[in-house]
Amino acid sequence: MANRPKTGGALGWANFMVLIGSIYVILITIAGGVLFFTTDSVCDYVDGCSFIDKHPYAIPGGALFFSGLTFGAPMIAIGLYMSTQIKIQDFRLDVNSAA
Repeated sequence: MANRPKTGGALGWANFMVLIGSIYVILITIAGGVLFFTTDSVCDYVDGCSFIDKHPYAIPGGALFFSGLTFGAPMIAIGLYMSTQIKIQDFRLDVNSAA
């Protein structure tokens, strides 16, 4: 009978990866949204300001928002995939060892 591999540490690291990805997505999208909607008070007194003049941090805020989704979402997906695969492997080992 083969020794059963210990998967608790791997499952913990997979869940940690999901946690870090979730925190990254939440914080970066909030920071990007705040930057995107930050306005310049000078345009309150001047007519004819464009959107970029009124929101000077709109481009960096939009880039930050999309980078949060681009880099954080795959991190969450990979962590969830690894966690699910480890749980499936544990289930198969439990079923095979019971027979």
